Amino acid sequence: MLKQRLELCSRTEWPNLRPYGLQVARLADLVDPASRMALDIGDEPLTYEWRLIAGVGDEPVSWAVADQLHASGSHGLAYPSRLTGGQCVVLWDWNTDRSPAS
Repeated sequence: MLKQRLELCSRTEWPNLRPYGLQVARLADLVDPASRMALDIGDEPLTYEWRLIAGVGDEPVSWAVADQLHASGSHGLAYPSRLTGGQCVVLWDWNTDRSPAS
């Protein structure tokens, strides 16, 4: 299971915004339904209340998807925000030498 992640959302409170640059990042696109289908990822990981699932000691399906994508070489993923029209990006290895973030 990934131990650290960095989550960036296009819609958040202003005090939380911080600009980042991505250099040649390989992001899995979970925003686009066709991309999710090509990755064999359904809508389920996007709709589960992962905090509630993790809170009772179970592993959310979204964590398994993230582990699978990380193992396949993705630097992170883009997914739809729960806010209408927003998108979020999650990066793993963001604070290491392998990081595409600057």
